[in-house]
Order: sequence, then C-alpha cells, then structure tokens
Amino acid sequence: MLQFCRNGGTALHLLLRGVVVVSLKRFRFRLQKYLNLKQQEESIRLINLARARQYYQKQEDTMRSVQKELENALVQMREARQGGLDLDLITMGERYLQVRKEEQARQAAVLEEARAQVLLRQQELVRAQKERKLLERLYERLWSAYYREFLREEQKNLDEVGLIRFFRQQEETV
Repeated sequence: MLQFCRNGGTALHLLLRGVVVVSLKRFRFRLQKYLNLKQQEESIRLINLARARQYYQKQEDTMRSVQKELENALVQMREARQGGLDLDLITMGERYLQVRKEEQARQAAVLEEARAQVLLRQQELVRAQKERKLLERLYERLWSAYYREFLREEQKNLDEVGLIRFFRQQEETV
C-alpha cells in the first residue's frame, strides 16, 4: 500500500505496519498560467490566420472576376473595331477599358496587402507555437525530474520496509 505523507516527515510507525509513506509534495508547474496563456494566444493566432486566409481567398476571387470582366471588355472592343462601329461607342469602350484596368490595379494592390497579412499571421502563429512548445518542453522536463525523484523516494521507502521485515523475521526466528 502506498500513501503520501503531507507533513513531509517520515512516519516510522506506518512503516512498521507495512505501509509505504512517500513524502513528496504534489507536482506544481509554476508557469502553468503562462503556459495556458500561450495556448490561448496560439488559438487566437490560428483563428486570425484562418480569417486572413479567408479574406485573401475572397480578394483572389474578386481579382479573377475583375480580370474576366477586363478580358470580356477587350474582346468586345476588338469586335467593335473590326465591325467598324460608331466612333463614340469605341471611345466609350476605351474609357470602360481604362476604368477596368484601374480597378484591376487597385484589386492587385488589395490582393498583395491580403497576401502580406496572411504571411504576417503565419509568422505570428509560428512564434506563438514556438513559445508554447518551449513551455511544454520545460513542463515535461520538470515533470520527469519530479517523477524520477518520486520513484527514487518510493524505492528508498520500499528498501526500508524490506529491511524492517527482514529484521522482524530474524527476531522471530531467534
């Protein structure tokens, strides 16, 4: 039977009854709140990255739409020139093409900004993951040290109980 002794002292009377007493304090990771904070921060960074990617995808779709409209306008202008249509209509078409090209340039700038935001959010996520992993490795190291100490104390107490039982048997046989 294994019992933990809260007062930290040895309880010889319990040892004599065959109860093993381990006097280690409960494991406590002093940086647990900080680790929890870093885990939450990582979750927030992941959500921010997902939102940035979604925004980028939306802007990419808008860019494709603008490019398709520009291509359609170019095709119509070629047909209008070949058909020998009205000069005013060709002039209006040229202005329309200019507006579409400006819109494409604006959308390209928005798309580039969205791409930069995705990259920034990825970097933030990677940084948050590194910080969390660092704390988790520290936790694992401290837990392993604690557990090794626990096993060492347990073995020491078991050895002590074995010696006591051995001496009892020696006394009973004499």
